[in-house]
Amino acid sequence: MQRTVMLARASTCHWRAKTKTPLHSHVAFGSARVLFITLFFVGCCGILYLFAVNQSAVQGRTLRTLEYDLAALHKEREQLQIREAELTSLYWIASAGEDLKMHPATEIRYIDEESPLARR
Repeated sequence: MQRTVMLARASTCHWRAKTKTPLHSHVAFGSARVLFITLFFVGCCGILYLFAVNQSAVQGRTLRTLEYDLAALHKEREQLQIREAELTSLYWIASAGEDLKMHPATEIRYIDEESPLARR
């Protein structure tokens, strides 16, 4: 049996470009993956930045507290030095003696090393 194929002639010719299977879903998934990785990286950098800023703020606060304490200690030291100078001055010692109604010693006796009172 012989087979006959009839060809019909068309008046126009339509050329179509060969198209591959659509890769839109794969490309969209790839761009979504790149976008996700980029956002993840930016998020991690943002979190690290916040930690760094918070650490500097905490150190700044600590430094300010220490400077305040140091200034208070300097002020207290100056006041104590002034008080020490007042307490060691002979004028203050003499006035304190008068307030306590002390009299100058007229007779001074020293204890010998050989006396029984010194051995006790």
